[in-house]
Amino acid sequence: MTLKIASWLLIGFVTLEVCARVEDWVRYRAPLLGNYSADSIYSYDDIGKRGKPYASYLHWRMNEAGYRGPALREGTYRIACVGSSETFGLYESPAKEWPRQLEQVLHDEDPARNFEVVNTALPGMSVGAALDRLPETIARLHPNMVVVYPSYANYIGRTARQRIRSRIPREGRELRIVGRLDALWKRSAPETLQNGVRAVQVKLSTSKVQSFDRVPEGTVQLFESDLDQLVSELQQANVSVILATHATRFGDSVKPEERSLLVSWRKSYPELREDGFLDMESRMSESLVRVGERRGVPVVDAAHLIAPGPQNFAEFVHFTDQGSAQLASLLAQQIETELREQDTAKLQAHVQKLNYSH
Repeated sequence: MTLKIASWLLIGFVTLEVCARVEDWVRYRAPLLGNYSADSIYSYDDIGKRGKPYASYLHWRMNEAGYRGPALREGTYRIACVGSSETFGLYESPAKEWPRQLEQVLHDEDPARNFEVVNTALPGMSVGAALDRLPETIARLHPNMVVVYPSYANYIGRTARQRIRSRIPREGRELRIVGRLDALWKRSAPETLQNGVRAVQVKLSTSKVQSFDRVPEGTVQLFESDLDQLVSELQQANVSVILATHATRFGDSVKPEERSLLVSWRKSYPELREDGFLDMESRMSESLVRVGERRGVPVVDAAHLIAPGPQNFAEFVHFTDQGSAQLASLLAQQIETELREQDTAKLQAHVQKLNYSH
């Protein structure tokens, strides 16, 4: 009897796995055989992780240069977006990540300028990693402007500048039904039960690491140094820069009912205790503002201008469609201001040249 039950369970599980693979093939043209995961859109080189040209996963599509979004165009005013998964886009609907929405807003407001917004971000990409990629990015894209929306958490556990090669995932067979079951668990399981599981997961992950209450000052200084160098090298390449502070679901404080989301955030960074995350956000935002003041570049304070809560954030830091739209709108306003000032400066310089010639 036990063998019969096990056989039926195995047949059921295999059937569900086949159905999951067929669904992926129908919806996304995913391969029926072999692995199909987010890792399929990446390749690796001496610097680390990069986008794989023409790769796709779910509704994520990489273009010919390995950036998420449509093919590159010629003769445009090109804006490159630098960031991590919040910029790459995780939970938004297709074409609703903020770089795509930014391009649409700019086009609607000033179609004559022929804007093109290129999403150069990748999940897990720190400012330091973007700095390592910068010569390649400039040579390939020749951007007129770069918008930097950094993820501070990528610096947790780091106090020294060093190039860290991204971990190349090991090849293995993955069951796609597991992803469906995980999504079903997150949608359907009682919140109290999920909170308990998260707490156990964090406890297990922190048992082998030394945790701390707040990120060391050296970590903040490293972030500031990387950002300062990134801005400096862009300015030397005659590229305009706009910085934006990092926004979270919580704002300045965590509501009791959202404490579980803070625990979920810590699952990815077990070294830092929960109460250290908002402290990190505040201190690194201050360092970003200092870089903006020191380098004379505008700063959009998204951390305080985007309202916290579920309407704008799918979880702790990743946007909903509405949250991405808000960031796109804020950045578009700043970009238009910068372009008006540049146009005015060019006109004044032209008038002065004409007066001098006469």
